[in-house]
Amino acid sequence: MLSPLGQNAAVTALLDGGTLCLYGRENQRIVELALSSPAFTDPVDGVAEARPIGQAMAVEDGDAVAYALTTAASSPVFRGLVGKDLTLNQTAIAKGATVTISAYTLKIRG
Repeated sequence: MLSPLGQNAAVTALLDGGTLCLYGRENQRIVELALSSPAFTDPVDGVAEARPIGQAMAVEDGDAVAYALTTAASSPVFRGLVGKDLTLNQTAIAKGATVTISAYTLKIRG
């Protein structure tokens, strides 16, 4: 059995080379941003900081309301709400716009 520290490290390792996808009100995928590998710093007290997240061009218009963190094989690991779990400077995103997320903190436990 893994310790809580080992469990947290295993969860963040699932996201190495994965993606952060933003979704609109109609559940359309607006943009998919590449996570680094490793994707996060080592968790401390259940909190891990994202390593640099790539920029991407939006493939749809929409108001970002939700997001998912996925594995490199596109399996969802976490889902959350924009405005609650992820803060964006601008939630209205136009098709073709470059989207950047400068920082993200993942709270696994606590």
